[in-house]
Amino acid sequence: MLNGGIALGEITTIAAASGIGKSSITYEFLYKWIFDTKYKVGIVSLESDVGELIENLMSLHLGRKLANIPDEQKLDFYNTEEAKKAHKELTTMPDGSDRFIIVDHQGEMNDVQEKMEYLVKVNGCKITILDPMTLALSGKGLDGTDSFMSWLVSYVKRELVAHVNVVHIRKASSGQKAGSAGGTIHEEDAKGSGSIFQNSMNNILLMRDKENADERIRNTTKAVMSKSRRTGNTGPAGFWFYNNETSRLEVGKDPSNADFHEDEEVFEQIGATEIKEEEF
Repeated sequence: MLNGGIALGEITTIAAASGIGKSSITYEFLYKWIFDTKYKVGIVSLESDVGELIENLMSLHLGRKLANIPDEQKLDFYNTEEAKKAHKELTTMPDGSDRFIIVDHQGEMNDVQEKMEYLVKVNGCKITILDPMTLALSGKGLDGTDSFMSWLVSYVKRELVAHVNVVHIRKASSGQKAGSAGGTIHEEDAKGSGSIFQNSMNNILLMRDKENADERIRNTTKAVMSKSRRTGNTGPAGFWFYNNETSRLEVGKDPSNADFHEDEEVFEQIGATEIKEEEF
């Protein structure tokens, strides 16, 4: 799904309008990486606290969206053997070590760098996620973003880290269809400096009509690979359907096709992306 996947020493940027599902897609990638690679993943999370992030990953692991469980029943569920077993499988390696590390972020830009260094140098993470980068650098201006990206490019190459930035896009200009209504977005629409996309090796753009009355259309995201420095393969990267019952992404269809509604069966789960361990 990512035209060859990502590699150590590379930055990947995921961009979309607010509420499109950037974090949900990032969770799928994270879930794939913690189980199907030999590397530990580190997450600097700004919008989701540790509890929310774990619950979302638990939903993927169980194939059941736990946010749909009423609050008065959720505590009882977490005390079941099923939930305890799933939590241990998700968070703990067979040798007892952590599968992934989560840190929250409340501080200056230099603090973001320090936390990334903590994940890599102290905890041995080889894959890191900054979600969202836009919020982490809020108020730093273009110069601050350029400075961070310059540091990040050198850092991931020096430490051989595969890093993912999650970024927001600007509001659509007057007369343009909004990204949150399925409008086409481009790299230049990202909030902040152009250095975010210029210095990334892989750029992924996501579009979804989240206000559409049709549930299938409303939950179908179009993915575009706008940059792949290693392979040069760019263009449409398919459609992903979000199953609100299982919390999983599934292979979707182009809503503009006439046969979009002919197959109402559950789509095949995509498991986020096919990444082979030898690519790292």
